[in-house]
Amino acid sequence: MFAAILKKSVASAAAAGAVIAVAGLSAPATVGSSPSIEKVACKKDYPSAIATITNVALRNPAQPYGLTNVAVATVTANVGKPTGNVRISVAGRSWTVGVNNGVARKTLPRDLAAQETYPVSARFVPNCDTGEYGGSSDTTYLTVTRADTSITRLKAPNRRAGGHPSVTATVGSANLAPNGSARVRIYNGGAVETQVVRVQKLEDGSGLIEARFGRVFKRGVWTARVSYLGNKNFQQASADRTFVLKPRR
Repeated sequence: MFAAILKKSVASAAAAGAVIAVAGLSAPATVGSSPSIEKVACKKDYPSAIATITNVALRNPAQPYGLTNVAVATVTANVGKPTGNVRISVAGRSWTVGVNNGVARKTLPRDLAAQETYPVSARFVPNCDTGEYGGSSDTTYLTVTRADTSITRLKAPNRRAGGHPSVTATVGSANLAPNGSARVRIYNGGAVETQVVRVQKLEDGSGLIEARFGRVFKRGVWTARVSYLGNKNFQQASADRTFVLKPRR
């Protein structure tokens, strides 16, 4: 009888151990919580930010294409001197400029297309480490006009009748190099020859215009006229000079 009781106790203990083992396998492991990222706000030393006023002005509200211009943003407040940056924007481009003694300056691009008026905005972003000043902004407007051009160094050498007249000239501007097309025409009474050529950019910032014509037999004094046709950014210009087709030898 004692042996039977002992056998039953051993079996019960084995069954209990199996249950404990299964429970241990099925229970999920305990995982610690992941670290949270805390958003730190700017320090605020005052119950409410001190109001600021931003004014933006241009050195030239209207300018020809290719000239430089400067946007000047002034930031003021009733108390103290605001510190931070000014975000200056025009034509989809933006620059961050530090405020120095209440002023931020930025030279604007020279290649803003002509015959357009552009909003120029300035937005003051105060320093985050103090937070006593509030932001402010202002907008002004810049109008870009077409640049003046001129024809220089026009040459049309004399030729013999039956030769090939040639014409060269340069087109220039006080700003950027003109591009586009030019019309070159030579004429003597009712005899007219015309070519339209592309302006070639030169290293000195001007544009080269050159044309070479077919054989011309009419003798006498001819006029060569070069007309730069202009485009959206540059105005038209023209000049002429005479040359002689001499008798053939």
